Amino acid sequence: MKRVFIDLAREHLARGMPLTLEAEGHSMWPLIQHGDRITVEPPLPPQLGDLVLVDLHDRLVLHRVIAITHTHITTKGDAVPHADPPIAPTAILGVLARTAPRFNRACAFVSALAPRPLAQLLQRLRRVVGSAPCA
Repeated sequence: MKRVFIDLAREHLARGMPLTLEAEGHSMWPLIQHGDRITVEPPLPPQLGDLVLVDLHDRLVLHRVIAITHTHITTKGDAVPHADPPIAPTAILGVLARTAPRFNRACAFVSALAPRPLAQLLQRLRRVVGSAPCA
């Protein structure tokens, strides 16, 4: 099943269409957290520091490019101590275009920084609507 999804994602991006996924795991913490939405666009030639979506042993991984040679690219998660094995450039499916924090985290951040009247309004909305707009 994973291989089928990876092949479909590759085909979708190869057609020039962006792909939005939900991040799983913690390897890119704190920039990208579990549950955040990431949008990946078709790959350009990678540059050092780019965040790329790669097919790493039948897993989709979004990691940072840390080394580029004529034949291989090395990536690494920001929150892990070791680099991934070198990959062929063809293993890159796309490049990160944007992220959107999962809604709960964004609302907590806004509530913490909001002026007191806005924070109070958000609290009232939570009571009236339940978990929305900020769960």
